[in-house]
Order: sequence, then C-alpha cells, then structure tokens
Amino acid sequence: MCGINGILDLKKQNVDPQLIKIMCSTMIHRGPDGEGIYTKNEVGLGQRRLAIIDLSDKGKQPMLSNDENLAIVFNGEIYNYEELMIGLKKKGVKFKSHSDTEVILKLYEQKGIKLLDDLRGMFAFAIWDAKKKQLFIARDRFGEKPLLYGTFDNKFYFASEINAILQASKCKREINLEALHLYLLYNLHHVPEPYSIIKGINKLMPGSYMLVSVEKNKAKIEIRKYWTPNYSNKSTKNEQDLLSEYRHLAKECINLREVADVPVSAFLSGGVDSSTIVGLMNSRKGLETYSMGFDKKDPELVRARKVSKLFNTKNHETIFKKEFLKKNKDIIKKYGEPYSLMPAIYSYVLCESIKKKFKVALAGNGADEMFYGYGGSNGLLLLTKLEKITPRFLPFIADKLIPNNITKLKNIKMSLKILSSKKSKQKGAIYRYYGLELRKKLYSDKTNTEILNFDEGELVDSVVSDCNSPHLIERFYHAGLFMENAHSTTIIADVTGMAHSIEVRSPFLDHKMAEFAAKLPLKYKVRSFRNPKYNKYIMKKSMEDILPQDILYGKKMGFGYNIKVSDIIKNDFKREIETALLKDLPKLGLFKEEYLKKILQNHINNKEDNSQLIWALYNFNVWHKEFMR
Repeated sequence: MCGINGILDLKKQNVDPQLIKIMCSTMIHRGPDGEGIYTKNEVGLGQRRLAIIDLSDKGKQPMLSNDENLAIVFNGEIYNYEELMIGLKKKGVKFKSHSDTEVILKLYEQKGIKLLDDLRGMFAFAIWDAKKKQLFIARDRFGEKPLLYGTFDNKFYFASEINAILQASKCKREINLEALHLYLLYNLHHVPEPYSIIKGINKLMPGSYMLVSVEKNKAKIEIRKYWTPNYSNKSTKNEQDLLSEYRHLAKECINLREVADVPVSAFLSGGVDSSTIVGLMNSRKGLETYSMGFDKKDPELVRARKVSKLFNTKNHETIFKKEFLKKNKDIIKKYGEPYSLMPAIYSYVLCESIKKKFKVALAGNGADEMFYGYGGSNGLLLLTKLEKITPRFLPFIADKLIPNNITKLKNIKMSLKILSSKKSKQKGAIYRYYGLELRKKLYSDKTNTEILNFDEGELVDSVVSDCNSPHLIERFYHAGLFMENAHSTTIIADVTGMAHSIEVRSPFLDHKMAEFAAKLPLKYKVRSFRNPKYNKYIMKKSMEDILPQDILYGKKMGFGYNIKVSDIIKNDFKREIETALLKDLPKLGLFKEEYLKKILQNHINNKEDNSQLIWALYNFNVWHKEFMR
C-alpha cells in the first residue's frame, strides 16, 4: 500500500528526478515508511511506501526486473500473491523478495497484459517496458485504489492523488464544469470517473488498463476494460447449496484479507456486513475492533457492543463530538476534490484511532451494492416487475400529466420517467431530470453555456451498458457499484484510511464475490416489494447460526448516517455555510446568487430540505479555497 506517481516525457528528454520527488512529497501520508525514485531517459517513477507485506528492503519500489528492462510502481495488495508465487516457482521463476510487487512483475514477464486475469486484490500499478517504450497502467476491478493522469507541458503524468499532478506540472487550474455538474447531481457526493474536477486531469475507470507511448511528440493512449461481472448465467442450485457457497466464499474473501506481516484490526458498526467479517475472521483471538456512536445509546453502537461481546473482541468505542465536524476540511484537503459524504467523518476519526496501534483494518464496504441492502431495493424490484408488463407509452403519457413542481409526486414522476425510457437510457433519465433542474435554477449563464451540449446521463448509461442483465434492479445496482456509490464503497476507505497511513481492506469487494452475486436469482437478494427486512437475504440467512436475529434482521442504520446534515447546516455550520453560499460562491460567477440565497433561506426556515445540495456546495467551496486560490 502506498502512493505512486510517474512521468513520461513526450519529447523523449530525460525526466528531472526533482519532479518525481515533488510528486512523492505530496503523498507522504500514503506511505510514511520510505520513498523510492527511478529515472532513466524519458521515464520517471516514484513511490511512497506503507510496508504491509515483506517489510524488508527487498520489497522496496520502484522495483526492476533482472535485466532492468522493466520497472514497476504498485499501490495496493494482491491477496492471492502467495498462490501465484508458488505457481511461478513451479515454472522455474526465481524471486528475490516475498512481495506481491515482484509477483506482478514476474507475471508480466510471463503473460504480459493478461496477468490482470490472475490478480485478486485492490491495486493501481504502472510498469515501464523499456523494450516496447510503453507504460502499462492498470486499476483494480472496483476502483479501490485511485489512479489519475493528464498531459501537460509535453509530459504525461500519473499519480494516486490529484495534488501530486497539480504540484509537479504546469497544469492550468481550471474547473471542469461538466464534472462540477455531475458532483452536484442526484446522489453522487463525488466527481465520478473518468472525470476530475480539474480540466485535463482524468481518472482511469475501474476494471480498466491503459497503454501509453509516444507518437510524434504526443501521448498515444489506449484504454481498455478487462473485466465486468456476468449477470446472464443464473445459478440453478437450490437455496441450501447457494447458502453454503456464499458462506464458504465469504470466509475465503475475509481470510485472504487477513494476510499481512503486521497486525490486523476491523471496523465494527454492528450491522450485518462488519459483523459478518468479525464473525468469520481467522484471527479473532485478540482481535481489536473499532466502533463509533452518535452517543452512548446509539442503537448502532449498542449492536456493536453486542457483537464484540459475542466474539470476545477488544472493542474501542468513540463517541461523536461536534468538533469532529472540523475534520471535513482535512478530508477534502487529502482527497483533492469536492467530496460531500458525511459518514466519511466517522471513518476519518476511526482511522485516526486505529493508527495508534494498527496499519490494517477490515471493513464491510460494497456488500449493500452487491447484495441489494438499501431500502430502495424493494421499489426497484417493483419497477423491475412493472417494466416487463407495462407498455412504454403508458408511463410516458402519465408522466406528461403530472406537473413538475409538486414535490410529493417527485418519486412517482421519476418512476414514470424510468419506465417510459429505453432500457439503455433508464438510469440516465434520472440524471437528465435533476440536471435540467440545476440548469434552470442554480447555474449562471456562463456555466449553462459551457455545459450546454453536455449529456449528464451519458456516463451512467455507459456504465449500465456493461451490465448484461434483463432486470432493471440489477442494471441500476451495477451502476451503483461501479459509479454512483463510489463515495461510500471505495473513496471513503482509500481517502480516510490513507490520510492516516491505514490500509482499509474490503472483503466484499472481491471479484469472485461479485461474480457469485451476479449469478444469483433475484429472490436471494430481495424477497419482497415492501419489506426491507429480508434485503440481502442470502447474506443474512447464511449467518443465522453465528449472528443474533436482531443483528441480522434489525432495522438498517447506515454507518455514520445518523449525523443529521440538515441540523448541522442550521446550527453548527450555519455561519460558515452562510459565508460560502452568500459571499464566496457568488464571486465565482458559476451560480445564480438569488437561488443560493433562496435554497439556504428556505432550508433554515424549514420550508424545504435542501441539505444535500447546500452541503455539496459548501464542500465545493472548501475545496475551491484550498486548491484554486
């Protein structure tokens, strides 16, 4: 685990090592255990190291092949690296270290790009192939480890964080207004891949790789997707066999993530996901877990205590304090982009506590997206059934008959828009609907002119197009897993963990688990149109012999979601938010000043709940003051 970066000079001039050092210096928090720099001719690679596997100097990076034609920098963990190493040794391959970095390098020598099929883990890495004069850069299947890139001043840059590129390059710090529009839309809370908030800097999509070479003093970039789950081959096994298969796979995914040369801890919220992880860990003896509650009677904290007692863990409890809200600015500063997810504060504070004793913590991220745990799942199941029996023209006509300005009918109107859209544009219909609202009400003429031809639904529709399911609920959850919910599946773990040099590992974000979930018939995820109690059915049912009923079937809480943003805007952050919306943001010329006043006033006077948009705008202002002034 670490921070990586690199430069490819497009004029084939020698890379200045000082530029690599500048990039490394922005990411010391990602890797406090050491720094490595490699430069040769037109390429430079850098790494900040957080030592987890093979703590010796032999695991240092950048790592070179025996003939020095290959150089690699790698961020992440390959959980099956020992199995892969054994297989390579049987073929006569010699190793100098016991690190997963060297396993990737040796696999590349054997298989080239196809090595990605063998990797089971979270990763972003770059391999410079001197013979091919080519950078091979890849990112894990879910995007757990970040990778940003851009071309400036005749150089191709890549890094784990946007600030590394900003500090080393001559990048003009211009806001990408299309990215800002997406950030403020719907329920994103972040700027989704492949966009970044800065023009000219992009993110490599999850499950993708890129090949970068020089052609006529320009970067030739080829980007290809190498994996997506297959939803078409549904299992015909009976329930008992599927329960057994899930349980075996869950334990395997969890146990793989316990492998480390340093002690391992775990988050414990008292929900199904983190409780499952703790219940199936091999290293439960002496296990230390970490929980947070809004107060001592917080139902989620009460559940966490119960699970901790059940498995005899040493549980460290943190009670939420209003002063923790100040951590929000630290999170945005570390991330380098606008980010408006309130539970990130919980995670950030817990990682601060974990850092005192551990470098690794397991967390339950991704389970809700994979097994449909959210309350909205029941409505989506209903829409899935309606889609199959309703002609498209009927909801289209009904949609036209319902006025746009009736707030209470918004969900019905949204459902009608979904059902009246082509399958390829159903998810995007939601974004286009809310996007039109922002264009009409929030944005200045300048902003609207720049995003005039931008289709805010195109990105999510393209993500959905990778899903080969006939079921609406599966297509929508696919978008959630690989784009919409990145704020709470991947970004939160990487940003809040790395801010404190903590490696957060997510057992459910395993591609074998995703492939298993994709082949499940819907009834093993969502049981009914109405009752959310049995959502994530297979997860809950399979753990009935280990976890108590109230843990499995109690009301879903949501990690950190009991921090009421609406109240914070009216009280703790009122002065700061007034400054942001009424003074700072109007000066940028991006928004209509009158509308900013209106949404804030209506919210404070309890006329409307505008908390999501206000909080997103406030955090954009926090970012702007840190990175653009």
